[in-house]
Amino acid sequence: MDDVWGDADDVDFDRQMAERNWNRLQDTHGVAGYKDGVIEGKEAHIQAGFDQGYAQGVHIGHELGRLQGILAYASLVAAKDADVQRRVFKAHPTDEDLRMLRVLYGEIQSVTPDTMFTPDFFKLPVPSALVGDAANAAAAPTDLLQQQIEPDPTADIAFHEHTVHFKDKLLAALAPLVHDSILVAVGLS
Repeated sequence: MDDVWGDADDVDFDRQMAERNWNRLQDTHGVAGYKDGVIEGKEAHIQAGFDQGYAQGVHIGHELGRLQGILAYASLVAAKDADVQRRVFKAHPTDEDLRMLRVLYGEIQSVTPDTMFTPDFFKLPVPSALVGDAANAAAAPTDLLQQQIEPDPTADIAFHEHTVHFKDKLLAALAPLVHDSILVAVGLS
């Protein structure tokens, strides 16, 4: 028996409206869930990332500052009188020696994160839960928030190689000029 008050068009219209409402609710809650996940993820990892970056930055800044200080000291002493120079230098520095000190000083001043690290260092690693199929990643969002992102071990290696190379150049420039006891005192020998 047919419905007196309705017809098939009304049923189709109601079904379409229900689907639209359902899709809108899914979109709204999906966006809200994504935003909540991003905020929670940031809160969980930003401080740890900052702490790690700060520790690396302090280490790098300290070492570069130390090497810059050694160069500044050698340049300053080279401009002093002969008595002061004799306490530091084995022989009076030549113009070429002073030029080399200025070149090294400029080189160490030009060090930036871009010159020390490859662009890959600054990319965040992809958490393992995101590798593979999307269904597994979507099924375990709390695992993503709790997973620690490991730092790139090449950062310390790149910094170490860069400073060793620079220390070798600095030692090559200063060894013929500066007394051995001073090279030992500043950690270059």
